[in-house]
Amino acid sequence: MITPMITPMITPMITPMITPMITSRLLLQQPRRLLLLRQPLRLPPRPFSSIDRAGTYDRAGTGDRARTASPQAAIAKSLSSSRGSAPALLSIFEAEQARFSGACFAALLGRLAGLGRRARASAKHDARYAELLAALPQALDGCSAQEAANVAGALAGLGERRGAEPVLDAIDERADWLVGEGAPRAVAGAAGAFAKLGMDGPRLLPAIDAQAAWFVGAAGPPEVAGVARAFAELGFDAPGFWACLEGRGEEFCAQAGPPHICGAAWALATAGRAGENSGLLRVLWDGAIEGGGAALGREALAQLAQVRLHAEGEGVELREAPGALLLRMRRAVDSADRTGSKFEGRVARHLADLNVEYARGPSGALDACSGALDPCFSLRSADGARTAVECDGPSRYLHRRLGEEIRETGRTRAKRRLLERNGWRVINVPWFLERKLEDEKGKGALKQWLASELASKA
Repeated sequence: MITPMITPMITPMITPMITPMITSRLLLQQPRRLLLLRQPLRLPPRPFSSIDRAGTYDRAGTGDRARTASPQAAIAKSLSSSRGSAPALLSIFEAEQARFSGACFAALLGRLAGLGRRARASAKHDARYAELLAALPQALDGCSAQEAANVAGALAGLGERRGAEPVLDAIDERADWLVGEGAPRAVAGAAGAFAKLGMDGPRLLPAIDAQAAWFVGAAGPPEVAGVARAFAELGFDAPGFWACLEGRGEEFCAQAGPPHICGAAWALATAGRAGENSGLLRVLWDGAIEGGGAALGREALAQLAQVRLHAEGEGVELREAPGALLLRMRRAVDSADRTGSKFEGRVARHLADLNVEYARGPSGALDACSGALDPCFSLRSADGARTAVECDGPSRYLHRRLGEEIRETGRTRAKRRLLERNGWRVINVPWFLERKLEDEKGKGALKQWLASELASKA
């Protein structure tokens, strides 16, 4: 009876005091997502450098990134993350050339190398691209060893031979610094760039071989296999490197994947050291065919086919590979592209005019490696003697600097050595010989030259 009478009297007095307390308590218990909605929307700061939709460079941004990072680091990061076209990327160089560091040059060249073939071709016709290449040698003074290797690798990715010559010469002059200060990754990257461009490193390669004990011990399998391939491709004999690798052969195979093991074995055989380092070759071969070679791809299988033939040519006995693996090796070799060049077509017509019967590719004992070693013309005389006519294009020779003699690549030397050790007489026809003879003796001079060479080999 009392409660209904007292409640209306007390409620107006208590409500003003309790309501603020309850309201604040409820607000504190609101979910975090509701509280976030009450905060103002904050957009990320504008990057220090950006490319607008028209493909022009805009350096007007003044966000937190510009205040916290150096201009050079911001430019390099922007170049690495940018998806712009070649003109847009070169516009960054045009606007920021004075502030470009080694990292900036490496990032810009890497982005250009990652573009499509047509985009790369159009970039090379841009005047700013020529300015970029001209600025590179001087920019190497401020580069770290890794940045210098990245610059060389990007130029190799662009397939830039003539423009890369001053840059790679500058890196070669700094060979002792690169090998002494650089990590194994930088050393392997620089050597790989020289090999990919077909440019000899007269200081870099001996410097690596002189530090072979350090390099083989500190580098991982990809770096070791990459340097081994560079030595083989450039035709450089590296006894120190191969001796150190032979001492760590089993350790290398335990850590490396099948492609790297096959690559090292191929490099050893191509370098002509299968006999001198036969122990290493056997270890690499056993590591490559372990498990039946189930993890080997087409390139690795073709390399093993060549290793097997080089070993037979030098009298090195290898463990017999499983029959299934030998069949896969043969299929990998047979699937190689055997499309002939226009130069090979002209040589074939000359042979036909001389009434010489020939066949494409080696025959007999070298059937298994015919595709892997590139096609050649096979001739067989009445007495059973075999002659191979090799058409050597520009890729079979190292890049020739001004005043240097033309030199064959290690792969070209290995091919001739393999043919000769299997009883073939080899006639090499360089791609530049045709024009040289015609300039001196007139049209048809190459056919006359072939006739004299065939007569001398008979």
